[in-house]
Amino acid sequence: MNSRSSKSESKINQVFVGQQKMAVYFVWKIGSIYSELTKKFESLSDHVNMLDNQVAQTVDSFKREEGFIPRKTNTNPRCTASVVTLRSGKQLAPNLGKGITIDEFIELENDGDACGNRNSHCRFPFKLGK
Repeated sequence: MNSRSSKSESKINQVFVGQQKMAVYFVWKIGSIYSELTKKFESLSDHVNMLDNQVAQTVDSFKREEGFIPRKTNTNPRCTASVVTLRSGKQLAPNLGKGITIDEFIELENDGDACGNRNSHCRFPFKLGK
């Protein structure tokens, strides 16, 4: 009977050691899967934050109050904007500014000193909105 009990104890011991090894392996495997999942989550979180920042920057660049002209204007680089034609066909005279009459403007334009001459600098910096 002693040999039978030692054999059964040995078998039970082997099963117990096997179960311990399996438990250690499962704990290790679950830990490694958890670690990988945490890394992927952090990467995804960083990417979402980057996208949030891009959206915020885009919104800020397009944000302006409705009903107001943009604050920043650009000078027309070609200096050729002298007449505006509306959809109705009506033509608007150029904005001459202070101190110049339409006759003086026409005379300057014919002489090539106003924006018509490509070699001269534009005397009338027409502004274009963005």
